[in-house]
Amino acid sequence: MKRVVVLFIDAFSHSYINSQDTPFLFTQNVHSLTPVFGFKQLAAAFGTSNPLSAGFFVEYYFDPDGSPYRWSGIFPPALLSVMDIFRPAINVTARHILTQKVSLSRMIPLKMTRFFNKDSRAYPNKAPLIELLSQNKFSHRLIFAPQVKSNIEAFYLLKELYYANQLPQFLLIHFPSLDSTTHTLGIESPTVRELVRQVDQMIQEAVDMLDNTFLIVFSDHGMLEVTGFIDVLDKIKGAGRLGKDFVVFLDSVMARFWIFHDSTFEIITQILASEPNGQLLSLENQKIWDRFGNLLFAASPGYLIFPNYYDRKPPKAMHGYNVSLPSESPLNGILFTPNIPDLTLPHRLAMPDLYPILKQAIESL
Repeated sequence: MKRVVVLFIDAFSHSYINSQDTPFLFTQNVHSLTPVFGFKQLAAAFGTSNPLSAGFFVEYYFDPDGSPYRWSGIFPPALLSVMDIFRPAINVTARHILTQKVSLSRMIPLKMTRFFNKDSRAYPNKAPLIELLSQNKFSHRLIFAPQVKSNIEAFYLLKELYYANQLPQFLLIHFPSLDSTTHTLGIESPTVRELVRQVDQMIQEAVDMLDNTFLIVFSDHGMLEVTGFIDVLDKIKGAGRLGKDFVVFLDSVMARFWIFHDSTFEIITQILASEPNGQLLSLENQKIWDRFGNLLFAASPGYLIFPNYYDRKPPKAMHGYNVSLPSESPLNGILFTPNIPDLTLPHRLAMPDLYPILKQAIESL
């Protein structure tokens, strides 16, 4: 019986492919895969036609009525600033009393947490890929970190399933190591280079082992070295009262605003429009403004919004930028389909192009 096996190699850049570090992939027809804007690439890969318009591109959203920290509004802001010192303990206690969902990033100031809620899903529950597998009643497993904590653990699990003859009809396994390592150490790190070599060896072994399957290897993005910083809160200081006139969520490469007064909107827009290392964006779908912001500022490639609500220390490399990428961009991921016959690919591949490929493989079972 044919099966579809998908190896999801997180943060493996197409630019990593060379004769020295990736001798196997260097000899293969590996395509460059352009990511979409934001941090939920799998939403596009699994068939969500426009994740940005659908509001599936970031983790946190505006939800003052449903926020697990809505209670924080009863405390004076000065007290909340002191409580931020004990934030790790507060998060742990809240998780035990309530749910895992309350563990918001501890970099969000407590005085701001009451405005936000969290959606950790990588893709919608009813993404077309999931619906396709369910409708056809195909056995399937999708295995992501933290179910596997490293590339080695992911590869061992793949081999264990194969040799035990326990491969489902559709299997996706996440190889997570490069993402966190590259954020922390940077693209030029010897550790990153060693992980790249390791991935090349794993892919070669997987191709040999899974010669009777439809094998799809892809990476959702590469990264760029961080070369500069934008302090958004400092730039808009005096533009209005944070928490009263406007609310902002500081993602690492974007700042999303909920602005409640026209005068404040005009001031913030004028300030950020003059920033040379970023651009203002408007979400086309007005229905999602309440949830994701009525103004969005995106940092230019290589720049990081810092301070932000994720990082205690600035990472050395980042992704998620809003750009139209040339095929050689380090931000591009990869697509490798060694044994899927009659596959016609567009000249330039972007993450949404992955779903038709997955669909074709599944429908060939």
